[in-house]
Amino acid sequence: MQLKRPSTSADYAHIEQLGLATAALAREQRISAMTDFPFMSREWRLLEGISEMHSYDVFRAWPVICGRAQQLRLQLHWLSATFLDLPGDPYDQVAARDAAELREKNAAYGESWKRRGGVGAFMMLARKWDRIENILAPTGGGSHMHLLRSNPGDVLDDMGDLRRYLLLVEDEAERRPVAPRPPEPDPHVHLLHALEAGFKAHEAGMNLEAARDALLAELDGSAPGAGYVSQG
Repeated sequence: MQLKRPSTSADYAHIEQLGLATAALAREQRISAMTDFPFMSREWRLLEGISEMHSYDVFRAWPVICGRAQQLRLQLHWLSATFLDLPGDPYDQVAARDAAELREKNAAYGESWKRRGGVGAFMMLARKWDRIENILAPTGGGSHMHLLRSNPGDVLDDMGDLRRYLLLVEDEAERRPVAPRPPEPDPHVHLLHALEAGFKAHEAGMNLEAARDALLAELDGSAPGAGYVSQG
């Protein structure tokens, strides 16, 4: 199994490239219509639901959730670029600030954020989302732009933290081994088991209708139906 890149500490040059690519998208697409809280909440719920299917291991779930995570990060990037008073190109400034802050925090805390694996990384994301949701959800689901102008509870700081955590997770996930897909089950083996169940049912004294029910139950995994009536 090969890695896409060596698995070391976070690659901050790569993180800054990710941020700059997002900046270009946010600047080009003008996604203000997509940044209402219900839209962001839908992206998070999809990310969370798929992660749950992978036991909340965000690294295992990454091949499936990466699009959701990138869309959420794009929205958060646009919001920071719009509402923070930044010099120059605000989109590129957000990307540069994200990379610089992550470098600074790494110097202070190291790689502690991923010490508990993908589950711990997911919970880190969830805690930040919960703080954002607690502030914005009470608006009733409409536009929250007026709230962001007053920045209640430093919600813009929480949005920045979530965006940077998403960058860390993406960088780490791309440097981890790609898990092989489990082999597809052979449908012929299942059919043979079903036929065997049908024959055994017939030999046990069931009528043809009951034997047919036994075969169908084996095929679809359902419980035996009313047709299972012994003729003994």
